[in-house]
Amino acid sequence: MAAAVMALGSFQLPRAASADVFPEFAPTQVQIQTEAPGPSAAEVEQLITVPLEQDLLNGVAWLDEITSESAPGLSSVDLVFGPGTDEQKARQAVQERLVQVGGLPQVGKPPVMIQHVLPITKAQDPASVAVEDTTDKRLRIGDVASVVEDHQPLIGDVTLSDGPGITLVIEKYPDANTREVTHAVEEAMTSLQPGLSGITVDTHVYRPASFVDTALDNVGLWALVAVTAVSALLGLYFLSWRVALISLVSITLAEIAALWALYLRGSSFNMMVLAGLTIAPGAVIDDMSSDSTASRDSSGARTGHPTNAARWPTSWSTPRRRYGSPPSSPR
Repeated sequence: MAAAVMALGSFQLPRAASADVFPEFAPTQVQIQTEAPGPSAAEVEQLITVPLEQDLLNGVAWLDEITSESAPGLSSVDLVFGPGTDEQKARQAVQERLVQVGGLPQVGKPPVMIQHVLPITKAQDPASVAVEDTTDKRLRIGDVASVVEDHQPLIGDVTLSDGPGITLVIEKYPDANTREVTHAVEEAMTSLQPGLSGITVDTHVYRPASFVDTALDNVGLWALVAVTAVSALLGLYFLSWRVALISLVSITLAEIAALWALYLRGSSFNMMVLAGLTIAPGAVIDDMSSDSTASRDSSGARTGHPTNAARWPTSWSTPRRRYGSPPSSPR
């Protein structure tokens, strides 16, 4: 039975168990991003962020905290919900409020309610704007910068070592399997490659699954070395190969049983869980040491042969010396 549990656990757990770097400590959060190409950060704050934050999202059920950030062409509102709030219910509550946001600019389209009427019609117009205007010196924008006609910086644009590029950020659902999500994303990008001729796709810019795989391999290797070393030390201490074998089987079986229990409960394996499982064998070793010592003592009591610990003398006595005339020498 023990051999079957160890073999099945060693084969299936590394393949099926969900693994991540750290546990999910953060409370339930919902983030709303609104793109509005064209407006400055102040205009985004006034026309998009403030109406969203104060009028639409204020007072959402289970809401604990709301923060916002405005950037040129992008509004971001973060909603933090109370402890224990279900993610699906939080998303539904926010979605019901966003249904009323019909007057805001649509994502990826020009602004609807923002209309700019500026005297600038060509690139030379802002180049003639004065930066410094004194009696001694007149400095214009065209004197310190190159003013050209172009579009605003697009969200997701990056500058790579060999030229411009686009960054695609994919966030996984809380408690999702990091390795499964990573492999699914890579398969999806591979399937899109035929339609992206002339574009090089690099999915290894930030790949958490690589760190998880490396960490699990290192932990597994050191755990194997530690269990083997502890078993050997116990065998040398008790001068018995049976103790070493029992120690090896007991520690390994206890670890795999704990991993099975966590797997059946749907828990994710992370650094804190593995650290706890690394410390846990100390209790198993202590129980085995106590049981082995008690067994040796009881065995010695039954057979009448004291154990090594009982053979040490607890007191010492010296022979008595007689005082008087010295013994006569033999003739």
